Amino acid sequence: MSALLDLPPVVKLAIAGIALMALACLVLGLATVGLIWFLRLVTTWIQGLVARAAQTRADAAGACYHEASGQHASGMNQDSIQAA
Repeated sequence: MSALLDLPPVVKLAIAGIALMALACLVLGLATVGLIWFLRLVTTWIQGLVARAAQTRADAAGACYHEASGQHASGMNQDSIQAA
């Protein structure tokens, strides 16, 4: 440890600068990993919302199709349901 204290001030400053840059790189690396993780989480959430909306829309379109064609969801047409 005393050998480090005996170094010229310029060398001490260089060592401190290198250590600070290493710390900054570590912090930036962790921040980047955190940002990527967060963006993947948000992207997955948005994909789920889009899939749910598409499924709801498809269900609604299917219900409209069955209603317009006189088909019941059970596969029976309106006349068969009324006759039963």
